[in-house]
Amino acid sequence: LEPSAVAAAIASANIHLTPEITLLQESLRNKLLLFKQLMLGLQLPLISHSDTPVFYLGTSLPETAYNLVNRLYQEGYFVNPGIYPAVPLKNAGLRITISNHNDVATINGLAQALALHFNEALIETKNTYGTIYKSFGMAVKAATTIETNVMNEVFIYDSIKEIDKS
Repeated sequence: LEPSAVAAAIASANIHLTPEITLLQESLRNKLLLFKQLMLGLQLPLISHSDTPVFYLGTSLPETAYNLVNRLYQEGYFVNPGIYPAVPLKNAGLRITISNHNDVATINGLAQALALHFNEALIETKNTYGTIYKSFGMAVKAATTIETNVMNEVFIYDSIKEIDKS
């Protein structure tokens, strides 16, 4: 074993032998719950709903994943693209890891950045929520249509009936 692996194992064992482990686990559990609630509230296509610290946000197309990774990086958030060959070609997405090193403000900021950039990344890469849901075999929720006009204003509709025909 490498000396760094031995040191990490000793540090981990020391934490596991004290009451501190319960506090750290509870802190992580609360941060995971916060992030999951934020993602569900934003109605972003969160593929995994398990209680692990790694979340997978579906984008379907690798171009959308790269676009979103770059946008988040510019905001100061580092997430990993999940792309082929690690995942099937049409199941690209973002791997987002939450840890005890992330504070609540950072988690809220990441959610706000995702809310801001997700739809923009879809538009730039000519992707849709429908494509994502279909690629991951998810039930399509209320259809959301996104359009832009010549002024680059973004309009989001929940029904085709809301769109002006002119």
